[in-house]
Amino acid sequence: MTALGVALSLSVAGVVVSGSFLLAGLGQGILGRLMRRRKSGLALVNLYGWRREGREEGDTLPVERLYGWSEARWRAAGLLAGVAGMAVLYLLFAEMGTPYLALVGAVAALVPQMVKGTQRRALEWRYLREIRDFITSLRLAVSLGETISQALLGMAEQDGGTLFHERLRHHVRTKLAASSPEKVVEALARDFRSPEIGALLGQLIAAGAGGLSYGEALRASAERVEQEMVQRAEYAIEEAPTRLVLPMLIGLFPTVVVLVVYPLAMALIAGITSTGLPR
Repeated sequence: MTALGVALSLSVAGVVVSGSFLLAGLGQGILGRLMRRRKSGLALVNLYGWRREGREEGDTLPVERLYGWSEARWRAAGLLAGVAGMAVLYLLFAEMGTPYLALVGAVAALVPQMVKGTQRRALEWRYLREIRDFITSLRLAVSLGETISQALLGMAEQDGGTLFHERLRHHVRTKLAASSPEKVVEALARDFRSPEIGALLGQLIAAGAGGLSYGEALRASAERVEQEMVQRAEYAIEEAPTRLVLPMLIGLFPTVVVLVVYPLAMALIAGITSTGLPR
């Protein structure tokens, strides 16, 4: 087989192996999200006539603006990384006469997924802090005698360069005068796929129906957010050793193969071929 044929075969194998890694990572991510939702409560359930999460309606914030690249781009980046990893190792191992070892480079398909997970967790933590500050500001304004509408209007008029403040200002301008403050909160919950803002909406609806005061509703929502932040921090600490295993394997395994396993294997093969097999 020519070098070109070997390279094409390895490229096809890289796409297949990288795709397998990506499908496995996608399934693991979906399972992890389902487990977290079961632990912290369902997000955006259809209690108030909402559509289920993932079905955007109206001017809901797209996922691309919320977390950066779309899922299709991350998968494409994974495939390219897998093929690139195999190509680099092929250039190395082809000179040694063992081009099939280039299949190890398909592990590089996991690198974009790790970057995506790290970026998404960082953004989710930042949005959770902004949600906490939003509820705290509402609580302070209500304690000073303002209504929910007045508090939302005042917060929208403040200067802020974050995505959360941008969406808050947009929904206050488009929904507050024409509808109700609950519609603004509902739109924010849809934008950020936030069970915490969804719980705040439920508390505000209960307060509007006379079940409790707005101060009590906001206090309960603030406590929920604080509890969620504590749980996420504890989960991140417990999960840190597990997350470090895969980067360590990706960083150490190719080096071990090149520096330890490969010379031993070549020495063993050379010894067998020089002495001959016993009859």
